[in-house]
Amino acid sequence: MAKFGPEIAAQIVAQATASLAEIASALTRTFDRPIEVAVGTPAPLPPGTSPTDPLLASAQGPGFAIVFKVQSSAGLLLIAESSGLLPAWYANPDPTGASKLATLAQELGMQLLPDEFMPDDSPAARVDDLSAALLRGEPAADAMLLPLALTSGELRGTALLVWPLAKAEAILVQPQAIETPAIETSAIEAPAIEVRPPAEIEPAADSKPGVEQNAAAESQPKPQPAAAPSTPTKKLQPVAPKTHTFRQLPNYTRSLLKIRVPLSVTLATKKQPVGQILELGPGSIIQFEKSCEEMLDLNVGNLAIARGEAVKVGEKFGLRVMSLTLPGERFKAVRAG
Repeated sequence: MAKFGPEIAAQIVAQATASLAEIASALTRTFDRPIEVAVGTPAPLPPGTSPTDPLLASAQGPGFAIVFKVQSSAGLLLIAESSGLLPAWYANPDPTGASKLATLAQELGMQLLPDEFMPDDSPAARVDDLSAALLRGEPAADAMLLPLALTSGELRGTALLVWPLAKAEAILVQPQAIETPAIETSAIEAPAIEVRPPAEIEPAADSKPGVEQNAAAESQPKPQPAAAPSTPTKKLQPVAPKTHTFRQLPNYTRSLLKIRVPLSVTLATKKQPVGQILELGPGSIIQFEKSCEEMLDLNVGNLAIARGEAVKVGEKFGLRVMSLTLPGERFKAVRAG
């Protein structure tokens, strides 16, 4: 397998050029505005590039970053907020918005990179400083930069694709100062209590031995146990969930995931006598019981896996998935003894 490096620049340009319509369609659906895309000319990223480098002029300030994890390195796509192309919700998306951004990252990874460099994972997020995020990824000494011109009406912007980078995990990490408060502990001093044993208690001159002395002894204050010094509690740090990438799967599992299967959407179904079917001809209208507002079924082969609603994607038909169909559960009674 070829190396994910500057030598594949021509392949990336060819792949992006062939996928311009799909790239523009993916950006249009996600950013809720019509966007046109044009592929620029790749150029080397000089070693020791600083955030003020002219090559990074369109990657200043906050913006949207997509990391394409490929082999042991990564590619990075940057879109600045200053372009005005990003939707307002992208900085703090709800579950639906987060799903749209994740889908966009996966689509762009397949449309910008050749098939043999399909990303293992494509995390995406807003970062406070695009150029700083790029430098955190440690671009290789021979890294390349490909500009993509984005246009939406009077808005103009440039998305930058940079590859390869050494530290994919560090790109989306927002730097922040974490202060650990000092915990002061002090021993709690128990009050001194003088306790005299009953033998040292002298009875009064007019008191009688016996019951009176026992009552006097019981009336004396009993010693109190000293309070234990407080022990500072240690705050448990949350354990980050483990992430599994495509390359960590066994070889046979990865090969299964690349199998192409038929994907279809069922508008409606009905049964008719063979005689009525033979009478069908051009101009015939078949009426179904299903309402136009009902959900459509998404099938893989003959198996329904999801339901969704019809949407228009440019001049084409699409399906927005609204719910997934869980596989059926089977229960078997367990008998005692």
